[in-house]
Amino acid sequence: MSDFYSSLGELFKQPLGLISVANREGFFVELNPSWSNLLGYTREELLSRPFVEFVHPDDWENTVKETSLLNDKNHPTVTFQNRCLKKEGGYVWLSWNARLFGEYIYVIAQDVTELKEQAILSNKMQHTANIGTWKLHLPSMKTEWSEETYRIHEIPIGTPTNTEDGINFYSEESRPIITKAVQECIEKATPFDLELGMITANGRPIWVRAIGIPEEVDGKVTGVYGLFQDLTEKHQTVEKLEKYRYALDQSTIVAITDTRGVINFVNKKFCEISQYGESELIGKDHRIINSSHHDKKFFKDLWKTISSGRTWKGLIRNRAKDGTFYWVDSTIVPIKDRQGRIQEYMAIREDVTERVHLEDLVERQKEQLFHSSKLASLGEMAGGNAHEINTPLAIISMAAQRIGKLVKRDQLNGVPKETANIEKTVDRIADIIRGLRALSRQDAETKNALFPLKKVVDDAASLCQERLKNHGIQFKLNTGLSEALISCRPTQISQVILNLVNNAYDAVRMNETNEIEIRTVQVDDLIRISVIDSGPGVPEDIQGKIFQPMFTTKPVGSGTGLGLGISLKIVQDHGGRLELGEVDGKTSFDVYLPIEKTAVEMKEVA
Repeated sequence: MSDFYSSLGELFKQPLGLISVANREGFFVELNPSWSNLLGYTREELLSRPFVEFVHPDDWENTVKETSLLNDKNHPTVTFQNRCLKKEGGYVWLSWNARLFGEYIYVIAQDVTELKEQAILSNKMQHTANIGTWKLHLPSMKTEWSEETYRIHEIPIGTPTNTEDGINFYSEESRPIITKAVQECIEKATPFDLELGMITANGRPIWVRAIGIPEEVDGKVTGVYGLFQDLTEKHQTVEKLEKYRYALDQSTIVAITDTRGVINFVNKKFCEISQYGESELIGKDHRIINSSHHDKKFFKDLWKTISSGRTWKGLIRNRAKDGTFYWVDSTIVPIKDRQGRIQEYMAIREDVTERVHLEDLVERQKEQLFHSSKLASLGEMAGGNAHEINTPLAIISMAAQRIGKLVKRDQLNGVPKETANIEKTVDRIADIIRGLRALSRQDAETKNALFPLKKVVDDAASLCQERLKNHGIQFKLNTGLSEALISCRPTQISQVILNLVNNAYDAVRMNETNEIEIRTVQVDDLIRISVIDSGPGVPEDIQGKIFQPMFTTKPVGSGTGLGLGISLKIVQDHGGRLELGEVDGKTSFDVYLPIEKTAVEMKEVA
């Protein structure tokens, strides 16, 4: 062993750093106690095996490659890093500095595990955030890049680079900008922070943020260092948001207010429909477009909903700057912070003015249609009702003549009987006229009210029974449930019954057996009003069509096709249903309506 090695004997006894000597066969021949302390192996274990057996398998190839360079006279010293396995498991990072003296390799190593882990963590953080680092050395103009900077440029890590190479990656539009920024940073110590376009080595266009900070010594710039961040995803997101914003501005009204309702943002569509400029709206609240259509309770409920953190939806009528009105379908969403506290409100609205006007028009037309249908039904009953009024008038006339004769004969004891007969007959006429007037007028009823079921059915029956009688049709009125009350608009339910009776009349008038019956029964918590006829029934192939508007089986000029369709709509509006059925082999149209209370129950409540 050389004198140089012998002179180091005392040094190997000290736990200073990782000091060792190895032979050309790859075995340690001497090492200080620090190796055992770090790796956990005994001195004998470390000396008895080739040192590569203590190297992490993934680092074997590089370790052998680096140590082999010592055989080259041009590489008397080699420096490299690898991982060495610990006896109890795991590994440590070592930085090796090896030099060949004669037949032996003298090694000084350092534990760089903490530094390496910090570097790995730093690289992971840079990769996660798409942020790399770089440094420009002066005057050589050579550059150092971090791993993430290489990845952003899409070139192999470790590729030598210089300032010119880096600048050439920028797009044609961005290249003059970064060149000027770097020059001014070197010459005038002016830092820069730019967002520019560039093209990667793979030809992919991206957006990057380049930050440069001058490094000075004695007032002279000796280098430039900085950060390099991939902003492609951010720019793509911003571009998408701009597209979304453009789309919103074409169709949606957007406003953002603080928690007091003061407007701090409006989009283009808001300004267009309200006819106010942005500067006129910012800093104001929505009272600037209040139409006074909604009462205080409406807005009180709105604020109660959103201030509790819930979303509010509804229709609002607003007033534009020129005084015209417009309707919006609004959704107001509370925007909260991470702690759940409301920071602001976002209102997203759609202009539904045309829709509201159209719905109003449809509603008016529907009311007109209902009215026309009623008049058509009344027209079919007109002949019978005229006869029903004429007959009582003849009775009154005859009674009046008899009273005159009794008075002349001074037989006054017979007068009360005749006057009672007149009063009864007048009441009958009044009932008929009242029913006609109720059905013929445009509906003033907008809300349901409690009415006796029997009265509603009897009133409808009084309008049709004379016509049926005159045409030899047997008519039965079986109205039980005399105490039952239903929530309804009575003229509309009378119209439904009248429509069904008219249809039954058309079905039976040519039959040998011509019977029509109105029957009421209770089915669970529903009232069923059935109009039953002895006609031929509804053919199976058209049963699915009979409730469709404008569908009729009657000859041209004999029916409108409106009756059943309108009747179905009226019943559905009352929370009920209208069905085709069969009772005792006869056709039955059944109206189901919710039963409310009986008159007896109402008295008990009172």
